[in-house]
Amino acid sequence: MLVGKNSTIKRYSTINAYLKAANTSVRTDFKEFFITKISDLGNQVVPFMTAIQKDFYQINFITQHDTGTYRINLKDYQQLDNCLYFISPDHIYSWMRKSQLDGYLIYFKKSLFKPIMPSFEIELYPFFSIEQDNMLILDDEAVIQVDLLIEQLHHFYKTQTQYRAKLTTTALLTLIFYVNSLYTNKFDATSKSIAFTLVHRYKNLVRNQFLEKKKVHQYAALLNVTPNHLNAVCKQQTGKTAKAWIDQTVLEEAKLQLAYSNLSIKEIAYNLGFSEPTNFTRFFKKYTDQSPHDFVSRIKEH
Repeated sequence: MLVGKNSTIKRYSTINAYLKAANTSVRTDFKEFFITKISDLGNQVVPFMTAIQKDFYQINFITQHDTGTYRINLKDYQQLDNCLYFISPDHIYSWMRKSQLDGYLIYFKKSLFKPIMPSFEIELYPFFSIEQDNMLILDDEAVIQVDLLIEQLHHFYKTQTQYRAKLTTTALLTLIFYVNSLYTNKFDATSKSIAFTLVHRYKNLVRNQFLEKKKVHQYAALLNVTPNHLNAVCKQQTGKTAKAWIDQTVLEEAKLQLAYSNLSIKEIAYNLGFSEPTNFTRFFKKYTDQSPHDFVSRIKEH
């Protein structure tokens, strides 16, 4: 997500700074990690948090929901019982809660894993991806297992021993690996195929380079395949053409900049590589049936 300067989004670099902003009664003495029961946050927690980003990852395990919502980028998720929610530093995150909400909140920095697993790449796990669904509904068996793993994680965090960091990190890794097994079970066996890997690599390249590269042949060259082959594989794996993925990525970024930046529509159009604002408006209306101006007006209404 490329919204940066001229953004209305507050970014928190530390866990305690975020906890303070939420007006919680708790803080962490472990700068790279924190876990708490939602019921332990105190009675003065702010009822809602406007759009923010954080320099750490977050997992919410909701065991008792209320009428609140989580907004991750521009997608709203109801707070449901027995669900996991995942937020990465790339996500724009806001929330609304009521006092009935309960469960666990887990915050951690990527650097936590370095002493134990230096090559561990948390951002590669699909549930933290900005392109994937960031909520996982658990069945009864998974609820029991996740609850046990999180309770163990909470216990290690609270235990003041010389092995606290290693025990906590190992328990968190166990939770992440287990959740990944649940998440990947949502996909069929073709997700491990060569074709799936090609599409995954393509989508990552598009996500990182779409401002500079708008043509399929540019990505095909990077992937050492022909544009026709890349397009055919994308269509077969996702139901969308390779060009459609580029357009979708541009559209998602356009929506985020319109919703969360202080830039004018004209400035956003040029930021996204459109030669004229009218071309941007035409592109936006093609996929949304509304103009950028109308989109901004509807966002403000909510």
